[in-house]
Amino acid sequence: MRNVSFIIFLIFLLLVVGKVSSSANRCGDSDGKNQYEKGVVKFFSNSTSPTSTYVDICTSSKTVKEYYCGDDSPHSELKECTYGCKDGRCCRDSKCTVF
Repeated sequence: MRNVSFIIFLIFLLLVVGKVSSSANRCGDSDGKNQYEKGVVKFFSNSTSPTSTYVDICTSSKTVKEYYCGDDSPHSELKECTYGCKDGRCCRDSKCTVF
């Protein structure tokens, strides 16, 4: 009887651990919150395929919306670009032509 209880406990434990690990959210950022590089954030919610994708974008000629991962979920913040914003990234110097 003791062995049966132990086996039932092990099965229960495996089911719980499997459920927790398969339901974890994951988030990946290609540029590591670098405003001088256009990056992509991919969010995986209980899946192996991304459920959401966010691409850094210029919101004005001097501002970039930088997406990043925090606490395993996507976040964003607006960053001022001293030399302007082009193609989802801040320019590094004044030689950058902003459209």
